[in-house]
Parts: sequence; C-alpha cells; structure tokens
Amino acid sequence: MRKATLLILCFVLMLAVSACSNGDLSEAAPNGGSGTEQNGSTQGGSSDVAGGSDILDLGVYKYAGYTIGKPKSWSGGSARQGFVYYSEETKDNFFFASGFLIASGKIKLCESLSEIVDACSEDLKDGVGSTGHYFSSSMEQIVDSQTEVDINGYKMLKVKGQIEGDREGHKTHYYVGYYTLFTHSAHNNGNPYPIYWLGFCKDKADLPMMEKYVDAAAETLEKTSF
Repeated sequence: MRKATLLILCFVLMLAVSACSNGDLSEAAPNGGSGTEQNGSTQGGSSDVAGGSDILDLGVYKYAGYTIGKPKSWSGGSARQGFVYYSEETKDNFFFASGFLIASGKIKLCESLSEIVDACSEDLKDGVGSTGHYFSSSMEQIVDSQTEVDINGYKMLKVKGQIEGDREGHKTHYYVGYYTLFTHSAHNNGNPYPIYWLGFCKDKADLPMMEKYVDAAAETLEKTSF
C-alpha cells in the first residue's frame, strides 16, 4: 500500500514539473519569437532605413563598388571625381560622393580611419572643384569634429567641418559626412580602400538638413557590381 502511494505521489510531482516548464516556455517566446522584446529598432539603426527612403533615392548612386542613397529628387551626375547631386532650391547645397579607383590615382590607400581624411583630400579638391563652385587647388578642408561609429557592421568616421578657398578667395562651405574603409572582392585585390560621402551647404543653418541626408545614406551602404 505504501509503495502504491509513493508511486502516485511521484506521478503527481512529474505532472506538476511538466506543467511549469511548459508555462515558462510560452512566456519566454510569445508568437514563436526569441523572447527578446521588439521595439522597432536594432543595433546600428537599421530601422531608420525605411525612414531614410522617404528622403533618399535608393539604388541610383553607384561608384567604386558601392551604392548609397542620394537626397530624393536632387539632380546631378558624374563629377571629375565621384558624383555630385544638387538641391532643388539652390546649388549652394550639394551632396558629393567618391571612392578609390586605381585609374584616378587621387585617393591614397590607407590602413586606418585616422588616416582616411588626408588620404581622400586630393580627390575631394578635384571633385568639388568640378561642381561649379570653382574651389581652387588651394582649397583647405578644416575638420571641426570626427567620431568613429559602427553602422550595420561598417566602421565609419563621421566628420564635420568647413572647406575654404574658391578662386576669389571668399567662399566657405560647411560639410558633414562619412568616410569608411570598404572591401570588395572585385577591387583592390579584396583589400580595404577608402570611400566617402559628404553633404555641403553655404548657410550653416542648412547643416542639420545635410546631416539627415548623410546619416540616412550611411544606413543604405551596400556592395554593388563594377
């Protein structure tokens, strides 16, 4: 009799443990999920890409093995180096993007983000010099701030500053943008090479708008064919 009672108690305990375990699992992973609360954002800000498509044209800009979104409805095209797109309201606001190409020889290869602004400086002068703003070869790029960031797995250098020195010696533009070391199996033997995109404005009050464009563009960076 005592043995039968013990067997019944053990059976009841096993049922209770099984019920508790099933209850924990259903709470941890509702709707078949991982159990992690989803709030519409992910590391690196990839949830902003959808919002970025509201202010960017996607799949238009392709150069040096990469593609990024450009400001929506801005017109433009090939510059002497890279590509340039102009604001609908004023050509004093423009978006410039470029990257290392062996043929141009303007961008130097480098090994770290700390060297990348200098590595691209000649390319920037030549490219911006062909935008219609007549910046001369003596144009000076001033970096006011730089911050290393990680966006969708890409380590980037976000920079803000000014460029000075047109052919009359009076013009100043403010800029904000990103530099990164990019890799593509079909380019530079698969080794990292510099690419960058910057938004420029003559009126500093337009800088926050340009920052929105370049931030959104950073979220759209992808490899493309050559």
